[in-house]
Amino acid sequence: MKFLLFLISFSLSVSLYAQHDHHRIILDRKTDYALYIKDASKIMQPGDTIQLAGRYKSVKINNLAGTPENPVIIINKGHVVIEGVKPNTAVFTGKYFKVLGNGDPNYTYGIHFTSFSKNADVDFALRLENSTNAEVAFCEISQVVNGILHNPPSGSSSVDCYIHNNYIHDIGDPKKKEKGNGIYLTASKPEPGKSVWVFQNYRIENNKLESITGNALFVSNGYFSIKDNIVSKFALSGLKGFNTGIILGINANGKITGNKIDSAKGKGLDILGFGEVEVSGNKFASLSVADLNEEIVFINGLFKAEAASPLLKLAFLNNSITESVAKFAVTNITKPGFTNGSVFQGNKITGDFKKTFNLISKDKIKN
Repeated sequence: MKFLLFLISFSLSVSLYAQHDHHRIILDRKTDYALYIKDASKIMQPGDTIQLAGRYKSVKINNLAGTPENPVIIINKGHVVIEGVKPNTAVFTGKYFKVLGNGDPNYTYGIHFTSFSKNADVDFALRLENSTNAEVAFCEISQVVNGILHNPPSGSSSVDCYIHNNYIHDIGDPKKKEKGNGIYLTASKPEPGKSVWVFQNYRIENNKLESITGNALFVSNGYFSIKDNIVSKFALSGLKGFNTGIILGINANGKITGNKIDSAKGKGLDILGFGEVEVSGNKFASLSVADLNEEIVFINGLFKAEAASPLLKLAFLNNSITESVAKFAVTNITKPGFTNGSVFQGNKITGDFKKTFNLISKDKIKN
């Protein structure tokens, strides 16, 4: 059974054929124009595999509709390059789908989201919009202003998403002082007085992020597991407020474990969330903030009464901060009414600091 799809690039429109055989849709492209599917649910079934091949100007596939047992899978044949047309290289929306670049054993990162245009910067390499139950893995992202953006609108909920084993590098242009983000997850315009808890059980694991002009990894408004990522050479634009390796933003909590953050003129970690937060087994090394009044780890739990936020309870355990320079290694300025105190235990800290810990009276340092 054959489906007629369409490649659309600005005002140009050319056709391609897709063969539907045993739940595999093979896109035999005839050109390098953009791939646009307005409503994938009308031509794709749960469990289908979409196989990309070659080079694309951009890709936009809306309303992917898998199920928990049978997700829709987007995978590569050989090495796939998606070049990017401003403002986005690729957009995927829907539920229960996977974007995987491990379709060919010859390539570690078989799908490359990028921009080769010198005349038009791509704002975002990969946008997930209001998607839920989505997975992105074994992809490369480079030469764009921002890497992965997941920004559901107010009232939406994104559950059980998984970003892992990707290589995200050369994000933003330091000569232009761009505020590039490697991974950026946030809610879009939450309504006042209503919960802004958007992301539930969002996992970001085993990614490599390097050479980024601003913050490498920013998350907010949900529960996150940030685990075993390698983050280096960020804050290249030297802008205060856009100079951190990992940021757990407002209305967020979860676990930050086993990450390596190093080799940058910026901070290693910001904690701005609420509730129970675990930061354990992370290695911060060779960090030196441009503003020597800053710190390597900054904590300021921001309570949100309208979202019924629980008070911040941070466990900062068995981390190391080495060969770094700042006024303080760890600073906590959370207001007393926003926290019941945090625990700092088993941490190894060496470097050039005026003072190692700059904490509040409710905090406890053990061992």
